[in-house]
Amino acid sequence: MISIVISPNIAKSKEDRAVIYDVGYDSLFEKSEFDEAAAVEMYPLKSFEKMLGSCNGLVLFSFYKELSSIHGVVHRDKWLRLCLWNPAEHKQLPESQNKILFQRNVMYGFCYDYRNDDYKLFKVVCYHKDTYETLVYVYRLRSNSWRSSQTIPYWFPSDTTSGVVVRNALHWIGTVDVGTRHSSEVIVSLNIRDEILESVLLPKQLSKKEFYTTKIMTVGVLEGCLCVVDLKFLSNEADVWVMQEYGVQESWVKQYSIASGLCINVSYLRLISSKKGKILLQTRSGFILYDLKNSSTRETK
Repeated sequence: MISIVISPNIAKSKEDRAVIYDVGYDSLFEKSEFDEAAAVEMYPLKSFEKMLGSCNGLVLFSFYKELSSIHGVVHRDKWLRLCLWNPAEHKQLPESQNKILFQRNVMYGFCYDYRNDDYKLFKVVCYHKDTYETLVYVYRLRSNSWRSSQTIPYWFPSDTTSGVVVRNALHWIGTVDVGTRHSSEVIVSLNIRDEILESVLLPKQLSKKEFYTTKIMTVGVLEGCLCVVDLKFLSNEADVWVMQEYGVQESWVKQYSIASGLCINVSYLRLISSKKGKILLQTRSGFILYDLKNSSTRETK
């Protein structure tokens, strides 16, 4: 199956042009480098800030609008813009309603609403002035417009990535009661169709929020089940937890433990796929293939 693989290392600017690699996940189990023949020029885009997600071949990018260029110095707008792209067309999204000076963290979830036959983009904005508050905005492709959806009681860390879709809902790691001694981490679930928000409990071993955090957690999907990668900085190890029955906290099982050494200099790790005793993990710069039998690793860039 062919997929557009999302990684900062896969979509990039080369010689004043932006390219994306169209490859299948299965091929990453066999190759250590991307085939240049799979590079697709992202015309008319020449550069972008970050890839934020993809759905059915549509890719979401962020970029800063260039206002002027004087003596080789490019001056850009301070507000981040969004663009949907595929090889046939591209579309710059209208600006959302929020331009909050005190915004701290922003994350996105790009998905397809099968019931309403429409693409949706959820923009979650965390901001802090006197209190912590998080707002959700929704963009619909059919109407080409944004609307304010709701204020939610969760805070999301700055390194939170695009939401993961499981059971027709987006999922992120979030914090409740942020800024208090009672804060704890949960998985935040946002139903794509009804836009109803719920929380999914983490394994009891992972739910307690540490004041001086020495780990980072990411959500993923493993064989159709929701999973969590618990990356521990001090020991350079990571555990993979799988929720065997969705919504039931007692069904969490520690499926894999990744040996010390793999996670050195890695600040982000998300599980992508598993096959024949190997697991494919995404980092900020590419992919790592980890062999469970002999604890060996191979990078794909």
